[in-house]
Amino acid sequence: MTVVEFFACAPIENMVSCFLLKPDKVIFIGGGRRAKRRMHAYGELARRKGINAVFEHRAVLGNSINSIADCLVDIVETEEECCFDLTGGDDLALVAMGLVYERYRGVKKLQMHRYNFNSRKMTDCDGDGFISKSMPFSELTVDENIALHGGTVAGGLRKDKLGERKDIEDLWTVCKAAPFDWNRSTAALSELICVARFSSDGLKVSIESEEAKRRFTDYEKRKNNALRFLSKLSKAGIVYNIVESKNHFSFFYKNSFVKKALSKSGNVLEYKMLSLASEAKDKNLSPLFTDCVGGVVIDWDGLIAGAGVSFGGTVNEVDLILMKGLIPVFVSCKNGGVAEEELYKLNTVAARFGNRYAKKVLVASGLNKKGQGLEYFKARAAEMGIVLVEKAHRMTDKELLEVLLKI
Repeated sequence: MTVVEFFACAPIENMVSCFLLKPDKVIFIGGGRRAKRRMHAYGELARRKGINAVFEHRAVLGNSINSIADCLVDIVETEEECCFDLTGGDDLALVAMGLVYERYRGVKKLQMHRYNFNSRKMTDCDGDGFISKSMPFSELTVDENIALHGGTVAGGLRKDKLGERKDIEDLWTVCKAAPFDWNRSTAALSELICVARFSSDGLKVSIESEEAKRRFTDYEKRKNNALRFLSKLSKAGIVYNIVESKNHFSFFYKNSFVKKALSKSGNVLEYKMLSLASEAKDKNLSPLFTDCVGGVVIDWDGLIAGAGVSFGGTVNEVDLILMKGLIPVFVSCKNGGVAEEELYKLNTVAARFGNRYAKKVLVASGLNKKGQGLEYFKARAAEMGIVLVEKAHRMTDKELLEVLLKI
């Protein structure tokens, strides 16, 4: 079977029929140079999903209905079994398709359909009520979605690489009690640790006073603040065996995951949301998200450059990306004040790697804004289609899950 696609700006529109029907050949019509550049990425992704289709491109004059119609006629005359996907394509292309369909109606059996991303169903468009094959629901991983849009995932964290759930909850309990204090304290502790000595397993931290004083003129103040913070962590069982003397102080991390969580102020909220999303269930008790990855490092042009090798272009890190079938959800997790530019960053990366189907969420412990500044921020988020979750630190797990369920 041959699937015919009218090349669209949204990559998922170009490939949804390929994923569902698993054809022998896919012919793209139009799209010019952009279509040709995307062909490599599409072919690589199809092979990763076990689809051994041949990909072809047919050039047409985009503003000429006759050029499009002639191309369609040639395909109908030469291909044995054709299925035309109307999910993408502009009005001119669809009119040309209608003309060709009328010409061959009753002469050749042409299949036309359109995919609805909301209902996750293929709709018959040729009036016979028949869809080419029974189509099981298809889904993409985060890596596959990024590849679909021409990039590559250079790093990320899934649930199986997170620490124990108890460790996440213990960290989150301390963090959510005072998010802004958490940010200041973790940042200050990380600075002190720059002059620390570690045990062979990396879990014991020792800071010598003389060495630290050479680096920090206000070392005593920094040390006292660090010890107060470590005392809170110790009560939660996150660190232990805190020892202070005239010449040094030391402590132990509970494990390597806790050490990583404390290395950056925003890590704990990110890990908390990754854990919740990974465990979220829909009303049928099936996983709500088909894939969940935190700290996703994206090389924007990895596959367009050829054979998955980047030429050193733009690189972004997204706090959390979730896949809901074929639809990506981009989540920014901010544990403190949020600058307006974060909205633009989130909107830009979602547009690049999800196009108009991407969902966008900003989860924040506090926006640190008041009055007109807060209202303006909310208005900009709404204009960009970004779901804003405020005061996450005051929400229960159930309330946070309900937000995810509505996405």
